[in-house]
Amino acid sequence: MEPHHFTFASSFSCIKHTIPPSEELIFEVAEAFFDNMKRVNAIGVLPMFLVALAATNESLCANARRNIGIGFDDPLYGLNSSEMPPEIGTRLDAEEDRIRLSILERSKKGTMVGPVKLGTMQLASVITDSHIIEGLDAILSAMIVGTWTAVETLVSDLWRTALNVHPVKLAALAGKWHKPPKDTNIEDEAEPSDKRTIRLEELGKRGYDLSKEMGTVLRGRYKWGVLESVRNAYGEAFSSKFDGIITAIEHPSLDAMSATRNVLVHKAGVVDAEFLKKNRAWPGFANAEIGKSLQLNGIVVRDLIIPVHENAINLTNAVGAWLRNN
Repeated sequence: MEPHHFTFASSFSCIKHTIPPSEELIFEVAEAFFDNMKRVNAIGVLPMFLVALAATNESLCANARRNIGIGFDDPLYGLNSSEMPPEIGTRLDAEEDRIRLSILERSKKGTMVGPVKLGTMQLASVITDSHIIEGLDAILSAMIVGTWTAVETLVSDLWRTALNVHPVKLAALAGKWHKPPKDTNIEDEAEPSDKRTIRLEELGKRGYDLSKEMGTVLRGRYKWGVLESVRNAYGEAFSSKFDGIITAIEHPSLDAMSATRNVLVHKAGVVDAEFLKKNRAWPGFANAEIGKSLQLNGIVVRDLIIPVHENAINLTNAVGAWLRNN
């Protein structure tokens, strides 16, 4: 049986950064992103584990009944062990325990099909109900939203930490390399005319010493849930030697992920003109139509998460390298 398309959603590897533990602040930000992406992966894997558990348990119970002489047509077959005559119920419990231990030992030795593979093989056969299909679609959406949330948290925390660590060059916000597209329209996202202005009350809260908190203070000048604002923040902070940073932060996969997350969260998954404008070049959404529900499947979700994940790691490594070399 061919695996259901859903099973491909979690078939991506969680990539580790190259930030050394000695760079404690940046390392912590990178580790948090790694853990968040492992959770996204776990969301996609969980249904396979549950299906495998159900299939294994059903097979275990059937084998145990057969082994103690209870046939499928026996009135005792459908009963729980507690409902059977005590001596038979005790024998059945003991046989089920024996089979469980055998399965555990075989799993440890690698001599039986693993739960993910078993669940993958079984999943297609159990998708017969609209509620199950809707549930799997919800999981795919959750993986998209979870990935964008992980990225949004990473870029904000990474930027803040970089400015806290190296305020002399970064906090000047003198960079000019990010050039927003001409058709960019960020509604209600007006930013202060001078993002470098710091209020006296903010200075007072920190004892008039911002030598290690410039990123913390300046972070509020940007809208970290808006991709163009994120790119502006990096473009203004990193004014030199930014090649690796610009390559990662300007990658089109981030546009596709941001637009997909927005249409899922704000439009209940119904495609609008803004989504098509930002995803016109993304192959997974070539057939999307305005006014119709966005069609997600495991392959589309996987192929969107992988480049976003890779470029988030590339950004982390590039910022870490910048801090080491400047």
